[in-house]
Amino acid sequence: MRKILIASLLITGLFAQDRGERQRPEQRGPEDQKKQEQRDNRKQVWLVATQTEHLKLTPEQAEKFFPLQREYHAKVEELKKGHRTRLSRLRTAAKDDRSKFDADAALKVQMSVKRAMLDEHEKFLNSAKNVLEKDQWVKLIYFEDTIRKKMSEGAKNKQQDMKKMRPNNHRPDSKSKSGWQQRGRGPMRGTR
Repeated sequence: MRKILIASLLITGLFAQDRGERQRPEQRGPEDQKKQEQRDNRKQVWLVATQTEHLKLTPEQAEKFFPLQREYHAKVEELKKGHRTRLSRLRTAAKDDRSKFDADAALKVQMSVKRAMLDEHEKFLNSAKNVLEKDQWVKLIYFEDTIRKKMSEGAKNKQQDMKKMRPNNHRPDSKSKSGWQQRGRGPMRGTR
């Protein structure tokens, strides 16, 4: 019972923490915005290092490539912000009555944003073609897929490692008593 209570408290805390991180940027306080900026900066540094290594960029190429990429990311972020604003307007219009929500308009907004993001991505790739060599450009085209695949494999490996580290007597489906219960110690000692 005690373990269940502790586990539920931990899970509740994690969900509460996660909920705070998923708030819209407009709803975050100044401290949360600073934390988000720090996360974004770390992500940007990681992305630059990973792309430099993956594409094997020369310093001259990097000087030309990364400003193009920053401009592309700024345009995409602006599109996402506009999307959130338009959806927010649709939601507030149907605030009192959910049946008044205009799903067709929401779908049109969603599709127009996706098309605009694809157009920006295509423009970025075409502009990068002038900076990169052909093999680097091809690697850039598939960079996101490659990184997603590596991250997914890393997560799977981490899960498998965690399962291997778990002792046999602590498996959730184990019917045997844990070590301290077998020795007659712990909270169950006087109840036998």
